[in-house]
Amino acid sequence: MYQRGFGCTRNQGKCLRWMKKAAALGQLRALLYFGFASAWAIGARLDIKKAIGVYEICAEQGLADAQFQIGLMHYSGLGVKQDFEMAAEWYFRAIKHGYKVAEARADTCGHLLTKTPKDYFRCYS
Repeated sequence: MYQRGFGCTRNQGKCLRWMKKAAALGQLRALLYFGFASAWAIGARLDIKKAIGVYEICAEQGLADAQFQIGLMHYSGLGVKQDFEMAAEWYFRAIKHGYKVAEARADTCGHLLTKTPKDYFRCYS
């Protein structure tokens, strides 16, 4: 609620405090939010390495959002070496776990001019 200001004033500090409590209780989505906050400096200081660590923990647990974010980091070279093949692998993992936005954003791996984005993902199935 504090993150988006639903029924209250938007407050990223309070949002992070509540997310921290939820993450401590094992809520992966709350932990993932810390990754977002660290990667994009949302109410927290920018810390790409921390974000990657959080994303990896969540991705290992099968959280498709985290898998997509790792793919995005590899695609953009944010905190890791830019690697389109690795990005596609992570995007495909996210798709396999039901992450529809990754499938819709398949064009991010369209750097191979010999294949359409949909064909590119079929290479990893």
